[in-house]
Amino acid sequence: MVAPPGDRSRNRYVRINPDIKHGPPALDAKDDLNELQNDVARVLGTYSNRLKLEQVVFRLIASTFYFEKGPVTRNRMEWTATVTGG
Repeated sequence: MVAPPGDRSRNRYVRINPDIKHGPPALDAKDDLNELQNDVARVLGTYSNRLKLEQVVFRLIASTFYFEKGPVTRNRMEWTATVTGG
């Protein structure tokens, strides 16, 4: 059964919108970019967000070229993964 277009696109696209607890700096506020980068890194560095990002990374790898995924070996201490397949 083919899913309706709305269902397919819901699973196809991922939006990463970290909640940094304040609005972004003005477009010309280049001095505030380091603070913004630190805030985003802090939010995305949580365990649950790292797991979500891992899934996005696997989707990007799989969509880059045809790849039949085999076993995945994860090292959670270093946040690395080795994916084998053909």
